[in-house]
Amino acid sequence: MGTAMTTATITATATITSRRHGLAAGLLSIALVAAAPRVAGAAPVDGYLGLLMAGGRPAGMAGAYVGLGEGIAGEPFNPAAVAQWDRRLERGWDWDGTLTWFVPTPGALSRIDVDNDGRNDGGLSGFGNVLGGLSGQYGRLGAGLTAQSVLLSQRTTGLATQQVGLSRVSLSLGWSGWRGALVLGGGLVSHLGTFEWLPPGSATARDQASYAALTFRLGGLWRPRGRAWRVGGSLQTGKSSGVSGLRGTLPVGAPTAFEFPWQVAVGASCWIGPNARRFNEPPPLHVAEHPERVEGPAWEPSDRAPVVLSVQLDLVGRSTGAISLASALDGSSVRSGARASLVPRAGAEWDWIPDRFRIRAGVYLEPSRTGASPRPHGTLGLEQRIPFWPWDLQLSGGADLADRFNNVSLSIGFWSSLAPAPPITSGATGTP
Repeated sequence: MGTAMTTATITATATITSRRHGLAAGLLSIALVAAAPRVAGAAPVDGYLGLLMAGGRPAGMAGAYVGLGEGIAGEPFNPAAVAQWDRRLERGWDWDGTLTWFVPTPGALSRIDVDNDGRNDGGLSGFGNVLGGLSGQYGRLGAGLTAQSVLLSQRTTGLATQQVGLSRVSLSLGWSGWRGALVLGGGLVSHLGTFEWLPPGSATARDQASYAALTFRLGGLWRPRGRAWRVGGSLQTGKSSGVSGLRGTLPVGAPTAFEFPWQVAVGASCWIGPNARRFNEPPPLHVAEHPERVEGPAWEPSDRAPVVLSVQLDLVGRSTGAISLASALDGSSVRSGARASLVPRAGAEWDWIPDRFRIRAGVYLEPSRTGASPRPHGTLGLEQRIPFWPWDLQLSGGADLADRFNNVSLSIGFWSSLAPAPPITSGATGTP
């Protein structure tokens, strides 16, 4: 009897203790998940980031590059850039490459506002971006590939880390015709949005949701010979993507989709100063192959290079029902992209020491996709020629300065002589 009673008491105590432990474990799990900022699982994320993330030259000129379109750095702005020839090239082929890193200034994470919604994203623990590209040209054809990745990180109170990212890979093909006056390009852009959960102490994501989309681009440049100006434009289609891949089980709600809006850009550029009318001169090789062409503009002897001026206007489509990129981390569910956005840009460049050292500056007005006020930005850029074998390199440094946002960049690529090219024959006659 006593033994039976004791057994029953032990069994009952064990049952109660087990239930208490289960209840405690359950409450702990609920607390850990509740401590992590929740994403509004019923909302997509706006895949447009208004901040300028570009190669050294366009970054220094505030992104006013669609109407200039020179080099692989111009491919993200205008796909026709891959087929515009270097005006000094003396061979039938060419290639170009660039690599750029972006880093917020020290201490900027605590006061950065990535989405320009009027509030600091103080919870961010990381903000990184890298851009690389490679292109080649042969005859009238050109091709280029660029890849870019932006990643935002935030630690939760449970010491786990959430990350939301945007990646973009663009492949463009281009063609130049009408004696180089018309340059056309087009291609495909692969977009990838990601939402990741990293357990405490882990450097790799255990759980991840990905959102993939494919869009199309068209672009063109009109660059008449003997004129000191050129104009350009580009168009990129939009696409919405639901979850295309899922790894693990996310302990917080993931976005339902990423909205990648359509974009249209138009722009113009010009030279002001000595030999400005040689802005659109074809390379010496092309001139030599077509002696029937009329003479180009006369050469003006000068130890100064012309100033490059460029302006641009972007129109970005809506992302209906979406939330901003940063609010996908902190659970604030700030609406973004309810209306289309306009982005004006203007930039300038000058070879301070011809063929050795360049300076750049620009301004652009970042829209607020969340309904706050637009934010003005000022950009600066410096570029130095670095002697190297077999091709000289160019090292560029840049800065993007605005209220609640400071960013610096470092870019390396191959040196390009951007100043006017003298005619093939000596003298000031300008006769090719």
